[in-house]
Amino acid sequence: MIHDKIVEIMNDLGHIPKTDTNQFQNYKYRGIEATLKALHPLLVKHRVTMLPAVVDVLTEVRQSSKGKPVNWCFLTVKYTFTDADDGSSTACVVVGESADSQDKSSGQAMSQAEKQAVFQTFVVPTGEPDPDSRAPFHDESPSEAFGGPPPRGGASYASERAESQPEGDPNAVSKAQLGMIGGKLSDIGIEPKARGQRLHFVNQALDLNVKSSKELTKRQASTLIDIIEAIDKGTRVLLFSDDGLPYAGTP
Repeated sequence: MIHDKIVEIMNDLGHIPKTDTNQFQNYKYRGIEATLKALHPLLVKHRVTMLPAVVDVLTEVRQSSKGKPVNWCFLTVKYTFTDADDGSSTACVVVGESADSQDKSSGQAMSQAEKQAVFQTFVVPTGEPDPDSRAPFHDESPSEAFGGPPPRGGASYASERAESQPEGDPNAVSKAQLGMIGGKLSDIGIEPKARGQRLHFVNQALDLNVKSSKELTKRQASTLIDIIEAIDKGTRVLLFSDDGLPYAGTP
């Protein structure tokens, strides 16, 4: 009966919209409180329990981009859904990851794991347009927004860089740099259509809050290329936040 009840809960649950806002990076997400508020009455109604069991724990202390210690926690959690009426059950295993400068990394990782268990088990949509369906930046073509192919090397590349340098500001990022960044981001698995992921990665890596690739300087673009190449070579790592947003970490 547990599978029948899961289908009934899916039918009653519908979608959970992104109502919480990350003020620092300015993006919407589905928080744990909104998720539990929507699910809790349905678990009670259909008499289904949801119990976690931590399968594996990994903790690390890393440095932030500003050199401060950050506590990382990686949890593998098994969630068992049980029908209180007949005792039948089913389970899913999810991973929760979190970082905190104080003592809350494990609790945050647990919340992340719980959200993923709910979203994956009950196939919960957001009820909103897919962000990947939009252009990488509202005022740019994909190639200008870190989406183009990497430029050629050698003298031809140097000539193209000189020709593509924006007029009026010798320090502004060039189209050639944007093309190189776009190709290298694809090399590490951040695809051109993932606008939100690319912009988040750029802002995190450079400690910025830009809304367009045109806001980068030539020096910032060069630094970003170095960071992406370090990830590609394995001297740095590509990590993901609670909401699946990528950023550069240290091994």
